[in-house]
Amino acid sequence: MPNVIILVFFLYLHVLHYRITRQEVGHDISDMLISCAFNGNKCYKENFTLFQSLEYGNCYTFQDTSYVTKQSGPLLGLRLVLNIETKEYIQNYMDATGLRLVIHEPGTLPFPEEEGFTLNPNYETTIGMRMLTIHRASEPHGSCESGKEFFDLFGIKYTIPACLKLCQIREIIERCHCKPSTSSLDLGIDDLNVFDSCMDRDATLHCEDYVIYKIENQHISCNCRSPCNQIVYKTSLSGRTWPNHEYLVGNILPEICGVDSKQWYFESLCNVTTGLTPTNLTGIQENFLKALIYYEDLNYEKITEEPLYDGFQLISDIGGALGLFMGASILSFVEVLQFMIELLNFLRHKIVSRRSKKTKVINLKDNNLFNVGTKA
Repeated sequence: MPNVIILVFFLYLHVLHYRITRQEVGHDISDMLISCAFNGNKCYKENFTLFQSLEYGNCYTFQDTSYVTKQSGPLLGLRLVLNIETKEYIQNYMDATGLRLVIHEPGTLPFPEEEGFTLNPNYETTIGMRMLTIHRASEPHGSCESGKEFFDLFGIKYTIPACLKLCQIREIIERCHCKPSTSSLDLGIDDLNVFDSCMDRDATLHCEDYVIYKIENQHISCNCRSPCNQIVYKTSLSGRTWPNHEYLVGNILPEICGVDSKQWYFESLCNVTTGLTPTNLTGIQENFLKALIYYEDLNYEKITEEPLYDGFQLISDIGGALGLFMGASILSFVEVLQFMIELLNFLRHKIVSRRSKKTKVINLKDNNLFNVGTKA
C-alpha cells in the first residue's frame, strides 16, 4: 500500500513543520490568481487571507467589507480565473487535480475537508447563491449558543463544526499531551513549541484515536449547541468546458506573460506567444479554471423561532380571564340587586294591597248598619 504510506508520511511532515514552512511549500495566491473582479471592480491578492488546512494545505479566504454588491446576476458577483499549477502536484500523493471551494458565513472558520465542493480544471463553474438567516430561541424557550464566549476565546464566530473541532483538539492536548495529527488549526492552542505530534509514539497515537472515539460516541461531551443566529447559503451549480484555444492564447497567456513574477511557470510559452497550436498547447488548459459566484436574488429567507407561550401572552390571558370573571361578577351582582329590588317592590305592593282591602270592608259594614237602623 505505497499510497497510504506516502499519505501518512506527508501528513506527518506537514504537521511537524512550522506554519511559515508549510506556507512556503504550498501554493501561493500571487502565483495562482490570474484575474479577480467583484461587482465589476478589480480585486487583488491582498484581499485574500491565508488559512491552512491539513489535507489541502494553503487555503485563501476572500473577505473584504469594501467589496459590496447591490444587484444580482453573474456579471456583478465574484469572478475568479486561477492557475492551479498542475506541475506542482505530487503525483504519487494526489489522484486528481482541482480546487476546493467553501462558501461560508463571514467571520466563521471554513472546513474544506468536510464542507464545500470541488472545482474542476479546464472548466468554468457558475455558482448561484440564496441566503437563509436562522434565528433560534434562547433560554428559557430554547437551547442555543450565543457564541460570545467562543468569539472572545478564539476570535472567530461560533459554528458547530468549529466547536467540535476545537473541542477535539483541546481534549487531545489535555489528555494525551501531544499535538493532534488530525488537525492543523492555527488558533494558538496547538503550539509546536509546546507539544510533539501524537504520531511520534504509538501510545500517544492510540490515545488520540481513543479520545476521538469517545467524542464521536458522546462519552466526552463537547456541548456544541446550535448557534442562536446563523447564515446559510443555498447554492446551485452549473458549468461548461473552459477555456477554448483562442481565449487561452489571446487572453490568459498574455495576462500571465505580462507579469514578471508569473512568467516562470510558462516560461517556454511566454517566449513565443504567437503561432501556438492546439498540439503544443496540449495539457495547458488543465492548469486553469474559472469560477463565477453571485447572488441569484437579493431577497433572502428568514426563519425565526418564537416561543409558543411567553410572558406577555400569559399576562394577556390572565387579564382576559380576570376581566371575564370581573364582568361576570358585576353582572351577577347587578342581577342579585335587581332581584332584591323587585322582591322588595313585590312585598311592598303586597302589603299595601292588603291594607287597602281591609279598610274598604270596614267601611261597608258601617254603612250597612247605618242603613238598617234608619229603615226600622
